[in-house]
Amino acid sequence: MPRRLPVDVITTHYPDANRQVLLNLAFPPAVHATIRRAAHETLQSPERFVKLALQHAMDQHASDGADRLDRAVQQLLTGTAVAHLLAAVGHALTHTPGAAPA
Repeated sequence: MPRRLPVDVITTHYPDANRQVLLNLAFPPAVHATIRRAAHETLQSPERFVKLALQHAMDQHASDGADRLDRAVQQLLTGTAVAHLLAAVGHALTHTPGAAPA
């Protein structure tokens, strides 16, 4: 199975009664066959396999982002006083359109 699913999805997030956002994905036949085989090998339905793969990818993306931010902050701290870094972050947050209030 490729590491990335060939998914191009545009959706609005209106949860159903169970607070789930449902996606209707139409895969090309070759991709659908690959998903069916991989799902069968893991004793899952194709729907469950895709759901878990997407959840894993989203979790990994969030984790990678947090790791990148941690590395960037650590790099900044090697040459910057903590107080100066905090002041710069505070300034950036209060002057960034759309940023959550600090």
